[in-house]
Amino acid sequence: MKQARAKNKVRFDKTHRLRPTTIKEGDWVLIAEGGLDQQHSTKSKFMRRWRGLFVVVIVHTNATYTVRELDGAIHQLPYAGKRVKLFKRRLKFHLQDAYDKYDEENLSD
Repeated sequence: MKQARAKNKVRFDKTHRLRPTTIKEGDWVLIAEGGLDQQHSTKSKFMRRWRGLFVVVIVHTNATYTVRELDGAIHQLPYAGKRVKLFKRRLKFHLQDAYDKYDEENLSD
């Protein structure tokens, strides 16, 4: 029975990536707001689901993260890994450049 379960775990780990990218110290993250999953009213429809930006200070071995705010204040309690999402920074993007490129492509037709 133990061998079958170990084999199933290996197969599961190969096919299911629970977190596609690992979160390291120094990464920017967002934290999920707690308690919104249990609310079934229409009020939660427009509530913010994520708060942040935070910087990861410590990655604990039990898949929890200690974070700090951008001003340097460290949160005392660590957050569970399932509540932490990696923040993807965008490269500098200028809306006017996108409009200009769109105009060049469409006006040349």
